[in-house]
Amino acid sequence: MTMTFIAGFLLVQILVFAVVIIFLRRLMVKDTLSAVNRLKLVDDENAERLSEMKTKIEEAEEEYRRKIKQTAEDVRQQREEAKKELEEERGKMLAKAREESDRIVSGAKKLEAKATQRMAMEVEARAAVVGAELVRIFVGTRMEKGLDEQLIGELIEEIRAMDAGRVSVDFDEIGIVSRSPLSSAHKTEIKNILEKKTGRKLSLKEDLKKDFAGGIILKLGSLILDGSVENRIKEAAGMLKKGNS
Repeated sequence: MTMTFIAGFLLVQILVFAVVIIFLRRLMVKDTLSAVNRLKLVDDENAERLSEMKTKIEEAEEEYRRKIKQTAEDVRQQREEAKKELEEERGKMLAKAREESDRIVSGAKKLEAKATQRMAMEVEARAAVVGAELVRIFVGTRMEKGLDEQLIGELIEEIRAMDAGRVSVDFDEIGIVSRSPLSSAHKTEIKNILEKKTGRKLSLKEDLKKDFAGGIILKLGSLILDGSVENRIKEAAGMLKKGNS
């Protein structure tokens, strides 16, 4: 009986111990699986974060490369634009320099032409004066009077044939420049012709010049009619120049 009880008690103890061991084992396995799952979850999260970080790094590197490329392109375009602007400015400066050079050359040519023309006019005027003086010296007193008569007559015929529109200027006095006084007949003839053309009464004023070579000059306000020896010589010189050109 006692042995049976002891055997039963031991069996019960063994069963209880086995149950406890099984329970503890299951509990330990469960905790281990839970820990493994947690570790796996953490590992998955870390892997996801690592993937995100890798993606962000790649995106940042791509953005950096894009910006570097864009910066290089911007620098290239700026250089091209600066080069183009420099070429345009250089072209403008060259064009301005050429224009200024042409203006200076043109101005110099104009000044030269004016100076040449002025010198020619001065030479012609001087030649006319000298020619008139030579005429007066060589023709003698009698021939001087004959020359005066001829030039005065030519000028009278000129104003007689002149259109009235040419003497429409406002004047009341006929200025006469000559070496010696005109005859009454000449003065009357000149006065009558001009009064008829202007339709108003006119007076005469003589201006006698001893150094006058000969002929006559009429001053009708702003209109000058030159029938002097000097002017005739100038006209003859001009005709000769045209004939030789």
